Amino acid sequence: MKKDPLKAHLITLGAGVATGRTLSFLQSIAIARMLGPVDLGHYATVVSICALLSRVGDFGLPHAFSYFARISPGSVRSLLRILGINILAGCVLYVLAIAAIFQLSLPAFDEIQASAAWTLVLFMFLILSTVWGLLPILLMAAGEYGKYMLYSNAYIVLQIALQYVYYFFLGGGFLSLFAANFTALALISVTLGIRQLRMPPPISVETVSARQGYRFGLQVQWGVLMKLASTRLEVPLVSGLLPGASTGSYSLASNLREATFIPLQLYAGIFQNSLIDRNKEPGRAPGALIVRTLLLQALLYTAIAVAAWLTLPYLIPLIYGPDYAMAIKPAVILVGSSVFTGLAGLCWLAFNSANRPHLTSLVTTISGVASPILIVAVAPVYGLVGVATASLGASMLSFALSLWLTIRVYGLSRKDMVQALREIRGLAHRLL
Repeated sequence: MKKDPLKAHLITLGAGVATGRTLSFLQSIAIARMLGPVDLGHYATVVSICALLSRVGDFGLPHAFSYFARISPGSVRSLLRILGINILAGCVLYVLAIAAIFQLSLPAFDEIQASAAWTLVLFMFLILSTVWGLLPILLMAAGEYGKYMLYSNAYIVLQIALQYVYYFFLGGGFLSLFAANFTALALISVTLGIRQLRMPPPISVETVSARQGYRFGLQVQWGVLMKLASTRLEVPLVSGLLPGASTGSYSLASNLREATFIPLQLYAGIFQNSLIDRNKEPGRAPGALIVRTLLLQALLYTAIAVAAWLTLPYLIPLIYGPDYAMAIKPAVILVGSSVFTGLAGLCWLAFNSANRPHLTSLVTTISGVASPILIVAVAPVYGLVGVATASLGASMLSFALSLWLTIRVYGLSRKDMVQALREIRGLAHRLL
C-alpha cells in the first residue's frame, strides 16, 4: 500500500510540534517559578526586545529564503552568501540599536548596561538570532520537516538544560537564564550552519542575487515589524505603563496565547510549499486548498480556545502559583485573539506564495499601528484586561482585512467552498 505523504508529513510535524510545545510549556513553568513576577517581567522585556531587534536585522530574509529555496532549490548556496552579507549588516545595526536601548534606561537593561561582558553577550545573541531565524527555513522549504523539528526541539532542550545549570550553579537572577539562552543558541546555530555548508552541491545550480533576496524580504519586512508591534511590544508597553508584577503576569498570558498557535505551526510549512508548487503549475487553481485550510484551521483554533477558556482559570493558579492570579483574565482574552491571528497568518502565507508580500505589509501595518495606540489608551484605566482586549480588537481587524484581500487575490468563489468541503471529507478518510 502506497504511503500517503501528507499523512506522513502531518504525523512528523504533529509529533514535533507537540513535543516542542510541551517542552516550552514546562520551560515557562520553570522560569516563572525560578524568577517570580518582577524578575520574570525583566526577563520577558529583554527577550521581547531582542526578538524585535533580530526581526529588524533579518530584513525580511526568512520569507525570501522560504520562497526562493522552494521555487528554485538550486539557489541554496547563493542564499547562504546572502546570509553572510546580512551578518555584516547586522553588526552595524545592532551596535546602534544597543546604544539606543541603553539611552532609554529600562530597568531590565541596567545590569547589562553596567557590564561590558553582558553587553557583548547581548550583541552576539542578536547576531546569532538572525542566523537561527534563517537556517531552519531552508530545511522547511526543502520539505525536510523531520530535521526541521529535530533542530527546533533540540534548541529548546538545550535551553532548558543550560538554564538549570546556569541558574543553580552560576547564580540566580534573570540574566543567568539569558546567558543560558545565548549558549544554547550558539551551539545549535553553529551545528546547523556546519550541516548546511557540508551539504553536497545541487545538480542544477541556480542563483538568487542579494538584490532579489532583499527586494522580496523588504516588501515583507515592514509588515513583520508591524506584526511585532502588535505582539512583541505589548510586554515592554505594559512594563512602562503598569506596575512591575503586571508585566510578569501579562508575559505569562502572552506565552499562553503563543502556545495556542499549534495548528498554524503544524501546517504552515506544508501549506506554503503546496501553494508555491500549485502557483508554479498552470491549470492548478489553489482556491479550494486555501478555503479548505482556513475552514480546518478555524475549527481547530476554536476548539483550542474553548478548551483554554474552560481550564485556564483553574490551571494558572495551580501550575504557576497564586502570585499569577491576575494573569487569568488577560490569558482568556488573548487565547481568543489567537483564533483570528492564526487565520490571518494563513492569508499572509497565501500572499507570499503568490509573490505579493506587500499585501501582508499592508494588513499588518494597519493592525500594528492600531494595537499599541489602543493599549496606551486603555492600559492606565482598564489595566491588563484592557491591554488584552486591545490586542483582541487588532487581531479581529487583521483577519477581516486579510480574508477580504485573499478573496480578491485568488478569486475565491462558492465553487471553491464546495470543492473544499469535498476535499475535507476525502482528507478525513485519508488521515483516519
